[in-house]
Amino acid sequence: YDQLMIYDIKSDKLEKIDMNCHIGCNPAILCTNNHIISKKVISGFVNGLEIKHGLFIPSAIINMIELYSNNDNLHIIGGENNNKHFYWNHKVRKFEVIHTFNEYEKGIRGQSLIHNHKMDEMYMIGGCNTNTIHYRDVWSFDIKTSVWNKNSNWKLPQVMCGFGSVLYDHRILIIFGGRTKFSHLCDQIYYLDVTSKSDSKWIQIEKVKCPFRGCCNALLVQNESILHLLPFGNYNHHTTINVYNLLPSELLND
Repeated sequence: YDQLMIYDIKSDKLEKIDMNCHIGCNPAILCTNNHIISKKVISGFVNGLEIKHGLFIPSAIINMIELYSNNDNLHIIGGENNNKHFYWNHKVRKFEVIHTFNEYEKGIRGQSLIHNHKMDEMYMIGGCNTNTIHYRDVWSFDIKTSVWNKNSNWKLPQVMCGFGSVLYDHRILIIFGGRTKFSHLCDQIYYLDVTSKSDSKWIQIEKVKCPFRGCCNALLVQNESILHLLPFGNYNHHTTINVYNLLPSELLND
């Protein structure tokens, strides 16, 4: 891709935005600020999303879009041919480059992006460039200062991409499934406490496996405990998991 399509619900117009860069497939897209996952987004995630009469987005591509308003900040990172972090400046309606990841000279895709509203941070987890080049890196982005930092203590247990991910209670990152190098499919579930920058490590949840082996999407409605999981390639197979059945009791928000 070298263009972004933005659909304005109020004006019922579809706008093409030139990225001035050949992004390639599977960039990571995230809205921050006031963007909160809602019941409507969950419905679209599971069933496909009818934004307006005549415009229906099937669930097969829900993972490639984000719903945002002019109060949100839209971030696009990576893609098969891109190693840059783009920020959408809606006032002048153009993308600006915030950061270039020199570590991923040939691009990065299949990584996870998560926004922590409470800590005003964004996390980028894992990713790959080809079927044989995968990454264990976990980065944190300070939204106030626009600075990225790679936390070596937070490295993934193995090189991974395409996993589902959620943030519970602004504290606990949880990842599901995914794949490793040579397209090996995973069904493990791991969690990480982000409140500790130096001591925290990924811990595998031994008592439960991901319902799907391989790549999947995950969503968690804010202030709720029900996770929604949807596998890539089988979009009629939707399931839910209660966080209370995953995490140790001492981590749960009562």
